[in-house]
Amino acid sequence: MFPLGDTHGGRIPPLNQILQTVQQNTDSLKTYISAHHEIAYRSIQQHNAQLAMFAEAAKLQSRGLEQFLVSQEKANLHIREIVGLDLKALAREKQAELGKEEMEKREPMLRNYVHALADFVEVVGGRETQSQNGELNVAASVATIKKAEVKPRVWRRG
Repeated sequence: MFPLGDTHGGRIPPLNQILQTVQQNTDSLKTYISAHHEIAYRSIQQHNAQLAMFAEAAKLQSRGLEQFLVSQEKANLHIREIVGLDLKALAREKQAELGKEEMEKREPMLRNYVHALADFVEVVGGRETQSQNGELNVAASVATIKKAEVKPRVWRRG
């Protein structure tokens, strides 16, 4: 513990020197502990700040996801309304308006388009949509057919 040797001629050092050495060692330990306490405290503060940022980011992401889900649900409801249109009834209505002869003249130009739309509507009708683009595509297609004032006389599915 204490070096014995030349300093004191192999004798135990005086008590005041022992106390001074103990005090120096105690001071060194206090400084060491204080420094490590400060490092740990700052580290905890940094981690707490990071956790707060992560929590805030999670809240924002959650809000964004909630808003997306609400808009997605609105889009899905809108598509279901569009899909619910009875396209066959529209075709019969237009045929009655235009007459059979006029309908037969105009039918070829939209037949493929209407068949594709009918297939699309059938596919979309049974499941959730993937995006609002689907909603816009269906709405645009139905609007185009309505504006054309032409409906096919013959439907592939009946």
